[in-house]
Amino acid sequence: MQRRPTGRIRVLLGAAILVISVGISPHLSAAPPTPPIDAERMHRATGIRTVLRDALEQAYQHDGVWPMHLTPDGNDELSYSPPGPAVLSEQLIAAATVVIHEPIRHHPEGVWVGYADGHLEFAPDADALAACLDQEDPARRAVTIRGALRAAATQPVEAATGTLRLRAVDAAGRPVPSALVGQYGEFGDSKPDAQSVVFLPPGGKAEPRLTDANGEADVDASAVFGNKFQRWGTAPLWIVDRSRRLGAMENVRRSEFGRAAVHEIRLRPLCHVVGEVSSLGLWQVGRQIKRTIVYPCWPGQRLTGTLEGDFKGARFEILLPPGEFMLDVYGTDSDSAYRFIRIAPGRTELKLQPDLPIETSAELFGHPAPELRQIKAWKNSGPIELADLRGKLVLLDFWGYWCGPCVAAMPQLMKLHDRFHAQGLVIIGVHDDSVGSVAELDQKLEPIRKQHWNGRELPFAVALDGGGETRIVHSAAKTRGATTAAYGIRSFPTTLLVDRNGTLLGDFNPWARDGEAEIERLLAANTPPTSR
Repeated sequence: MQRRPTGRIRVLLGAAILVISVGISPHLSAAPPTPPIDAERMHRATGIRTVLRDALEQAYQHDGVWPMHLTPDGNDELSYSPPGPAVLSEQLIAAATVVIHEPIRHHPEGVWVGYADGHLEFAPDADALAACLDQEDPARRAVTIRGALRAAATQPVEAATGTLRLRAVDAAGRPVPSALVGQYGEFGDSKPDAQSVVFLPPGGKAEPRLTDANGEADVDASAVFGNKFQRWGTAPLWIVDRSRRLGAMENVRRSEFGRAAVHEIRLRPLCHVVGEVSSLGLWQVGRQIKRTIVYPCWPGQRLTGTLEGDFKGARFEILLPPGEFMLDVYGTDSDSAYRFIRIAPGRTELKLQPDLPIETSAELFGHPAPELRQIKAWKNSGPIELADLRGKLVLLDFWGYWCGPCVAAMPQLMKLHDRFHAQGLVIIGVHDDSVGSVAELDQKLEPIRKQHWNGRELPFAVALDGGGETRIVHSAAKTRGATTAAYGIRSFPTTLLVDRNGTLLGDFNPWARDGEAEIERLLAANTPPTSR
């Protein structure tokens, strides 16, 4: 998949979005700073994480069969339930299947819970623990729903035409005027100007709808079923009353458009969902979450999710209507933690404390960079080993010809090569294992060079990764290529810096305002390479 927006590069292609304020977060009180991490709590988690990851590796090495015991007989400090082999075959089920947790009687102030995909969550009380233990059923339903949606999206659908009249009403059936009606939303303090719910009609201007004095609004089929919903039989709508903090998320069908019937939507009080996020993996290597992203959607419908929250620091908050939801939460240098939640009617507050798994590449920062392995071919160069580049500053760009942001970033990498190659910068593009040869890659790149690179050829070495689908250690995820997996690369582009001594320094954003200055600083350091 393409790179998601954390602290790394994000290249946005396409039209700008007109936004309008909506009561998803502006009417919440100013977010307090994230509380300091409880060191004692995190130390407790380190042992659980080690046990969980060891069990996860054993399961992967034994066709999904988990070890029967993780603690000595009679030790009740941990409660362990080995899941069945099928759990590892579905990421969502693994993310919701509890493997290990601390008994609440030993830690009434809260306990750690470990899941079959390797991530942790802190449950501050018995009710929160019960909610953690009650996620597998919605996860299994989500898998079924996802499969049905994918199958349905391959079937022919009639073009949606006409309009649909909506009527928004409150719990007493009274009309709700001036409510926002839309489909896509962006919110969070990282995007103060993007508190929005809008439609994105094909080729048109993004815009919201407002209900009139009777609580009614007309929506066009071309807007609702444009963009990602062109192949879907249903599409979601968000309706929000900013002043009264009422809202709903509801699917509408293609068959409803162009008819005289009015679709009534009952708005209900929204629940304030707050997440205080930690990452034990980052904490252990002295790093922290600087940015948190959350995608809420109906279980199994991540493909049709339409909201994105983007927040500074290790915290998120969102208002959601009653119902069952899945949250995809991730942050700087972390992988996703999936959380299924149930919001009962009338509930106004829900607090979560997910711990985000560290990205494999981030765990490698400060350690020797893994050697390039199973490279099946080289473009613009003979075989290269990182060990032979000691004394050089190396930039590894993990990319694919199929990835729009990867293609868009190449001119910037060319610029860096032109400016700094003579001073000791070596750029190596590591292409994932999606092409079989240099000739095939050149064929794929021919139209790209003309359309996006002004006809220019890549001036630096490109390694064609090999090995096929390879699992990333301590993870259910697979990626294409042995080197790509060794660095834990799951989204593209990812660009990493290796210093003169062969140490993996961390991420590098070619588009960053101070990117060139950082390259200059590292090249000017002139640190002599240590012996191998």
